[in-house]
Amino acid sequence: QPGAASKLVAHLSGKPSSLLTLHEGIVPGLDFLNHHSSRATCWWEVVQEGGATHGTSPHALKVELAAAPDQEGNPLTQARVLLQLHRGAKVKPGEELSINYGDGKSNEELLMLYGFVDPTSSEDDQAMLACPVPPSPQWDDIMAARMELLTSCGMRPQFFLRSAHVTTGGKGGASEPCAPVPPEVLEALEVFVLKPEEVQARLDALTAQRRAREQGHRGAELAAPGLSGAELDLALVAKQLGQKGAVSGEHLTTLGSQLGLRMAAVSTYVRLLEVKLVELEGPQGTGTLEEDERLLAQHAASAAAAARATATPTARGTAIAVPVGDLTLSVAPLPHRHWCAVVYRAGQKRLVRAHLVGARAELQSVISILAQLHDIQQAGALHGP
Repeated sequence: QPGAASKLVAHLSGKPSSLLTLHEGIVPGLDFLNHHSSRATCWWEVVQEGGATHGTSPHALKVELAAAPDQEGNPLTQARVLLQLHRGAKVKPGEELSINYGDGKSNEELLMLYGFVDPTSSEDDQAMLACPVPPSPQWDDIMAARMELLTSCGMRPQFFLRSAHVTTGGKGGASEPCAPVPPEVLEALEVFVLKPEEVQARLDALTAQRRAREQGHRGAELAAPGLSGAELDLALVAKQLGQKGAVSGEHLTTLGSQLGLRMAAVSTYVRLLEVKLVELEGPQGTGTLEEDERLLAQHAASAAAAARATATPTARGTAIAVPVGDLTLSVAPLPHRHWCAVVYRAGQKRLVRAHLVGARAELQSVISILAQLHDIQQAGALHGP
């Protein structure tokens, strides 16, 4: 996707960034620049030979890097890469220049693509959660129908849990990090908890919709694809049920079906998160989040002590004394790769925990509303029409 520089060039040139041609490659010289997500001093652009640059100040730093020639000595492209200081950036001689490797890159991407992590970009982290779908040769007719419905609706049996959805702090100023259940998760998991006849009914409705569109009847009324629990506003439903006589008997029955689907989908989501957390922190995982945080705290303390002792950037291997019960252990800073791995896996564990807190809270809300609905139906049955 277009990065910050591409978006800036698109804005200045009047062309949408989606129409820009993007190329991947290593530019000699530019590849020495380190990444900084929020305080990058420079940005770069690719310009055609003889073309105008965008936003270049006469006082801006410019580094022009010509493309390498091919084996016959002919230039592979007439484009040049220009490196420029951000407006207002002040860099003294000898200070490091940095760029942003791309907006919204998670630590997983940074670690896989470049071999490092950025602790300051935790808001871009994400964790993948996959449904345990068997290989296609093992599908029965029902599973095949579920997968057909899933793909027909543009969904996949996997989700990405995002740090951007995590909130902290509640009433009183303290609570566990929590993330709401993403709507796309509810919609996808609902496909796996529908009754077989409901799956087929939705497939038939989608088929009728496609046929109507092929025939040009865009306004033709089609069979409803079935009631969904994913679209329910739980707070609104609870409010309506709390108002005497606000919901008809027929609507109560419909709500009961929708809430049942919602509970089944959320229950499945909770279970998937619990399994994921066991994979991360269980006997076959990499230890608990608390253990990772302890490692990172010891690393930070050791690195700070080394920096104070040498008055230079951290000396790898310098150890500090850390009290553990009645013992005092010598702890050295973690090797870079080990530190990157711990930062990444701790972020994954925090993310899954936060989404699990939110999922369990929503499940309790659904159960409470179902109990409220049951009481209303029971009262109606006792008093009669």
